[in-house]
Amino acid sequence: QRCERAERLYAELESAHAHTVTEENDVCEDGVLDLRGKELKVFTVPAAVERTLATRTIHTLILRNNRLQHLDARTLAPLVALVKLDVSRNELERLGPTGAVTIPGDHAKVLAAHPGARAAGVKGGFPPRLEVLLAAFNRVQKLSLGAAGAPCLKRLVVAHNVVRFVAPDIAKAPNLEELDLSACEIDRSGAAALSTALEFNRALKVLRDATLSDA
Repeated sequence: QRCERAERLYAELESAHAHTVTEENDVCEDGVLDLRGKELKVFTVPAAVERTLATRTIHTLILRNNRLQHLDARTLAPLVALVKLDVSRNELERLGPTGAVTIPGDHAKVLAAHPGARAAGVKGGFPPRLEVLLAAFNRVQKLSLGAAGAPCLKRLVVAHNVVRFVAPDIAKAPNLEELDLSACEIDRSGAAALSTALEFNRALKVLRDATLSDA
């Protein structure tokens, strides 16, 4: 009887473990890491993804509908193939990642082939291949991409935020084609800074303006 109970217990544990592994694997499929709606306050790469080195192949990261207050450059750094980042409907107060990071080993070699990669590795910032950044419905007050900028960024959506200040580093997205600031209020100095930052951008095709505030 003890053997039977032990076997049943082992089978239950094995089943529970298999379910957990399946759940972890389900969030990352075909290069898409989907962590939406998980009440996350801090983003960390799931252990199952790290174990399989899948960070090198992730091209889309979905973090919408969480409770993130900031993005950490050190956490984003291993996602060297990231092209699309969705952080809509969080609690972000700034857009650019915080923290500096030095990229080691193979990742450094991969990054070295891309514009702005060295700056991204040393100063922190978004992964250098990033093309789409969706950050609507947050609390972003400062429109900034960080010291390294986003050299490959083509689409930036920050609609429905409380943007008050535009940093000069917005100019470090020379390939930006679409900027959505709809339903944001921005003061005259911020509007002037935005105009200056985009003055030499020849790629911009779509600009959805913010509402001009008298404040």
